[in-house]
Amino acid sequence: METPAQVLARWREDLWATYARLESSSDDDCFFGSVSLIVPGCTGLTIVSSTTQITERTAANIRSDSSEYVLCAYQMKGHGFAEQDGRIAETHPGHFVLYDTTRPYRLSFDGPFAQRVFRLPRKLLDRRVAAFDGTRGPGVLVTSLGGLLADQRPVLDADEFKEIEFAACEFLGAALNIIARNGSDKFDAMYRRLIGALEAHLDDEPFDLEHFASEQGLSVRTLQRLFKKHQTTPSRWMLERRLEKIAGQLRAPAYAARSITDIALSGGFNDLGHFNRAFRARYGMSPTQWRAGR
Repeated sequence: METPAQVLARWREDLWATYARLESSSDDDCFFGSVSLIVPGCTGLTIVSSTTQITERTAANIRSDSSEYVLCAYQMKGHGFAEQDGRIAETHPGHFVLYDTTRPYRLSFDGPFAQRVFRLPRKLLDRRVAAFDGTRGPGVLVTSLGGLLADQRPVLDADEFKEIEFAACEFLGAALNIIARNGSDKFDAMYRRLIGALEAHLDDEPFDLEHFASEQGLSVRTLQRLFKKHQTTPSRWMLERRLEKIAGQLRAPAYAARSITDIALSGGFNDLGHFNRAFRARYGMSPTQWRAGR
């Protein structure tokens, strides 16, 4: 019987053989991963499924393997994230994501998942990573294309699939152009989700940025880039939100019997000197003056 490490190593080899050279890791003691060819003998259309895991294509991978593909992955089940060039795409069932093997990328899944992957030559379809809704509008066309080809597997062979590849790229490109014109900013949606997640850590001291990024399935660098787009950082946002919360408590009758020190400590500050300086910089007065309504 294979050990989890052996299963993971075999999974990595399957990914290399099908898509591109990659690095994969998982902390799942019952790890499972599978890559299935929809068209026999053809790696252009596949179904990939696995348990919790992270897969990365690094700069070193690219130097040793110059594969040039765009991968269109339709989420069949599960939940995940794709990161490339500082952009983040979140996928749920019914969505699809595109990423490019010529640049580093990172895929992460927080539980069992399955995707149908359409591998396209990059020279025919040059796109940057993005997530799209495949359940409505032009996204249905993209979803339907992959489904149609998958349904025809009994009558398609590898050579025939190659012949229709160019037409499929043209079709996909046209549909994506329409989506791009009508789509919403996925960065804003992701930022709002992260803000909600940060709220749960307001009272944490110290706040562990690396742990939070890992919780969200992101790298610290990508997390920081996302907040930079909104002219802030995770730590700066956290500080502002903590000060706002404490300022409200200092003037709330329900907190009148609690000392400023107690409110500050329970609000995520373990250094009172830092708290007092940050509060004065934000509100132009000391916490004592603020509480007195001066």
